[in-house]
Amino acid sequence: KILFSPFTEETLFQNFKGLASHPVTFISHRGSFLWRESEYSKLKFICEKFFKKKDVNIATLTKFEKLWTRNIIQNIPELLSMKPVSELFGKAKGLPFVVCGAGPSLFYDLQWITKYRECFILVCVDTSLHILSQNGIEPDIIYSVDPQALNSYYLQGYEGNGVLVFDPTSTYHTLRLSEKLRKAFFSSSPFPLINILKKHSKTEIGDIKFGGSVSTNAVDFAELMGAEKVYFVGQDLAFTEGYAHCRGAVLEERLNFKETRYFRREKHNFKQLTALPKMYTKGYDGKIHQTNEKMLIFKKWFSDSHNNKWINLTSAGAEIEGIPQATFTKSFENTPNETKKAIQNAREFIKQFANKPTQEYIHLPNLTEEMYGTIEELSSFEKVLLEGLEISQKIYTVILQNREENRDFKNLLIKMDKIDTEVSARENLSLMISSSLQRVILSITEGYDTNLTVEEKANKRLGIAKKSVLLYNGLLESTRLNRKLLKKAYYRI
Repeated sequence: KILFSPFTEETLFQNFKGLASHPVTFISHRGSFLWRESEYSKLKFICEKFFKKKDVNIATLTKFEKLWTRNIIQNIPELLSMKPVSELFGKAKGLPFVVCGAGPSLFYDLQWITKYRECFILVCVDTSLHILSQNGIEPDIIYSVDPQALNSYYLQGYEGNGVLVFDPTSTYHTLRLSEKLRKAFFSSSPFPLINILKKHSKTEIGDIKFGGSVSTNAVDFAELMGAEKVYFVGQDLAFTEGYAHCRGAVLEERLNFKETRYFRREKHNFKQLTALPKMYTKGYDGKIHQTNEKMLIFKKWFSDSHNNKWINLTSAGAEIEGIPQATFTKSFENTPNETKKAIQNAREFIKQFANKPTQEYIHLPNLTEEMYGTIEELSSFEKVLLEGLEISQKIYTVILQNREENRDFKNLLIKMDKIDTEVSARENLSLMISSSLQRVILSITEGYDTNLTVEEKANKRLGIAKKSVLLYNGLLESTRLNRKLLKKAYYRI
């Protein structure tokens, strides 16, 4: 294919859909660059950014596939005692919101948050909670999204009055820390497994946009609550002054226990800074800051999604194109008393609503009935997949041994075709278990065939047979995982 300028990332996505990016080599034409450097530099930048973004997204999918599944299902019993986040939508219309990240520059902005605390609704991401609490700042909302178990440390021992907004894919350890944390709200999720709750919810759960970072969710949540302006702080999106997070973060304090002669905190910080290839970005002050691909993806989300409501109060770090920078003094010095009173009323409403006895938002008898039925369906589906795996392995062996003319081979293909049809017919089950099957799906659809040997790549029929084995093996593992987790959740309910 030949692409003509101008083109965008969307054009590249359409043309490279179904193709892995690791065998793609980007070769720039020197003569063209010398002829029109500015135009070709822009095209080169678009291409490089697209392939890096695709690699990061795929790496995230394959890394967290089973973790997301485990968290959603294990969280179901706790989510039943929580309230849908849609109950908060529109409840703070016309009020200013500050979304607090945990970037390195937050250390310098804490004094301003304290000074003007009564002038805005404060939504903090869970990584910044400990830093704020240690400095006597109480957030109104705490937003949690990260699926990793380590994420629960941010809320460990928290006894404040901040109300938690919880994504179902976030680590299940968090909601088991204390009963107080379950007096909270939960959002919907883009993963098909959330349909188990959605079907039996008496009210809309509430969809919040994903941008890859917890801050992107928090910003969209603030807008859904009716924010007049959304201010960012601690949103460096860069390693300001050589730090990965704000000083005083929970993970930094853990180093007090982990640090040894051979593992210094400086080494830990260096490993965080160099975990991904170094990249650089310009700040509002004109300085160049070190960053990485992942943070540049978040930066692009903010830049692409921005509107005239967003203002950046972060004192250092990367410049987010399209979002103006301001100071706390300029933004909040002249806040009217009426606005402060409305903020206090909204704050009280959030706390009181969170502490109210939970209504039955989810119809429990219908939910448990569906869960039981799904467990039974998965059990019968497992038998079909097991048979499919055995037949696909036999087909692979026959092709490997060049015995395709054998009469048994045709019988195997007929049986395989019947099983393929049966699996395709169970579309709902396949969709449900797909969340924990991303690695296998991508190896087949996107060409990430690292599981294929040289011989399998050279022999097309053998490669197809191997992919069939991988698919059925992946489906079987995913079915067993989902059945096991659903069974545990069912008994806990």
